[in-house]
Amino acid sequence: MNNPFEFQNDLNAFRGAVAGEQANYDNRINILQNNQLAKRTKALTRAKEFAEKVQAQKALEAEQERQAQINAARAALAYQTQTGEGSGYTGGFDPSTQNYDDPFDPGQTE
Repeated sequence: MNNPFEFQNDLNAFRGAVAGEQANYDNRINILQNNQLAKRTKALTRAKEFAEKVQAQKALEAEQERQAQINAARAALAYQTQTGEGSGYTGGFDPSTQNYDDPFDPGQTE
């Protein structure tokens, strides 16, 4: 051990080993970071897809509600304007014969 060259060679080997271990450590850190990044990216993608599905579902429900309101308004208007005396409907229950007179199927009674 008194030879300074042997000591220098030992130091060079030690430095090489440390550099190798440091490279392995850095590689492991990069792998972990990439895995975490991939997991976060996947989670964000899934969250965006879910949000888009929820938004599409809400839009569909709003359209269905709007159509239901239109249908209800149309039915109410039809009830007000297409039934009663001014509607021209001539059928109905005939108390003298105790039958229902259907103007759309004359001669057919219940």
